[in-house]
Amino acid sequence: MNTKAHNYILELDGFKRKNKQRKFWFKRVSKRETRALVVMRKELSTLMKTTKRIRVTRFPQDHYCCEEISLVIYDFLRKIESRTLSYEHVRENLENVFYIQDYFETSVPHSATYMALMIAELLTIVEEVANLLEEAAGANLTRWSWVRQELKVRDKVEPLDPQNMIPLMKNFQQEKLLGAGGFGAVYKAIFGKTVCCTVKLVPISKFKQEKHACVDKVTASVICHPFVVKYYSTFTTAQAYVTVMEYIRGVDLHKVVKAEGGLDEASSRLILFQLGEAILHMHSRGFIHRDVKPSNMMIMPGCRIKLIDFDTVKISLANFVQRMSQFYFERSAHEFRDKETAGTVPFLAPEVLRAHPYGRAIDWWAAGVTAFNVVFARVPFRGEKKSKEFKDLVANAPIPYPGERPISPEMRQFMEDCLVRKASHRICSTNEREFRDHPLFVELDFAGLYAGTHHHELESITAELEFVDDRWSPPGVKAKEDQRVTIEVNELTDTENQCALFTYVSPAFQNCIRKAGRRGGLSQRDRDALETDPGESPFDAVALDPGYRFEKYTLEQNTRRNLRQRRRRRRE
Repeated sequence: MNTKAHNYILELDGFKRKNKQRKFWFKRVSKRETRALVVMRKELSTLMKTTKRIRVTRFPQDHYCCEEISLVIYDFLRKIESRTLSYEHVRENLENVFYIQDYFETSVPHSATYMALMIAELLTIVEEVANLLEEAAGANLTRWSWVRQELKVRDKVEPLDPQNMIPLMKNFQQEKLLGAGGFGAVYKAIFGKTVCCTVKLVPISKFKQEKHACVDKVTASVICHPFVVKYYSTFTTAQAYVTVMEYIRGVDLHKVVKAEGGLDEASSRLILFQLGEAILHMHSRGFIHRDVKPSNMMIMPGCRIKLIDFDTVKISLANFVQRMSQFYFERSAHEFRDKETAGTVPFLAPEVLRAHPYGRAIDWWAAGVTAFNVVFARVPFRGEKKSKEFKDLVANAPIPYPGERPISPEMRQFMEDCLVRKASHRICSTNEREFRDHPLFVELDFAGLYAGTHHHELESITAELEFVDDRWSPPGVKAKEDQRVTIEVNELTDTENQCALFTYVSPAFQNCIRKAGRRGGLSQRDRDALETDPGESPFDAVALDPGYRFEKYTLEQNTRRNLRQRRRRRRE
């Protein structure tokens, strides 16, 4: 038995013991306080109906806050159903939503206030049962009425006007077509006469449900990472949904892999580290990508990559808690039970193909298939999504490593750690340090990769690019006959009918919009400031705090009796 399997058995044994203990605590509470649990369950279900409803008057960050509250409620209800709800679940989930509110407080005050109001309502519903669970477990009681005072609800928050957040189409100049498909077209354009950007156009008729049209906007409004594509703005014109993104001076990784017939290990190692860091960031912010693959990765000279395409993203419970979260990792393998199968067939995890519960671990399976593809220029398994033979192949067959191309033990180990059939055994299902401490990456300069100073040249990347105005740039394309482009940037007309849910602008780009409006154009300095706007880095993150955020609001054991007596008197 290898070390990883042995550690997993120990962790599983510990989890079973802990779960048994939680069931015992819950049983004590449910016997004595059935009414409190029934009321809490009913009120949570009512609140969930409100938060889960999609409203087009909410901005993407507001929608994100609603989704996170909904997922917390869903987690509580599931734990009540399984009779395993504990004070630890309640504490950690409430800490998490408080940290989300902190995250928006400085950048998006409107959403922070929106979140604070929902947290206050959630606290009112759960505080009695939370104290009962703490009492049953012998833990110090949290005074939730004091915790509520931490919520930052601003009396005066300027209402956002979508119309004032968006750029005018006259400030865009279309340069060339970068790609076209069934969903629309992607162009290189110039904004404010100097800023290169990528403009994605999707005809309004293509989306029939708001949740499908808004998911990429919601993701873009929260994600901020150097290895993930940056969204500048999303808005609506009379003809199309418009997404303005950073202009990536690179090429689809799939093309490079195909041209090379598989990449050398030094290049592959750099690519896979950046991909893993992008996945970790998305997961911590509460997003499962669901379509990780080489064609959704852009590679630039120096082997720097960007993960793109948020169209199939699934919003999951985020992890803003500034310490190792036990329940966050418990959900890695089976957070959802909706049987959705979004993604590209050869990259789908076994649990998705079999319509079993799934979670963030599906992205790590896809990362394993991507690693295999990058090295060997093929995928390990092929077949039809609904084919029983293909499902059995993915679920049971050994990984078919090509014998003609040897790989290092570290690379093979990484593939095997990702391509584990049992999702709860997969890499990063119990600890995200499993990725950063993996033997494949021990010699990498992590800080240099984040700073953009660590490079590894690969000729096949620049072979796919053009060198224009002293900079690399992807060439334009011609649409295929069956992909006739019916919409262009220059043909779009502004509309005053902006939908808040589809409207987002990054702070840096909003500054550019203001300057373009005043001056009629942007300077080179403005362009450089936008393009070098830094993403978040784990090396700049706040140091992990092992403590309970609300420890200062807890009461010592000897005060619990007084509270219990006071509660009895209130009932009488």
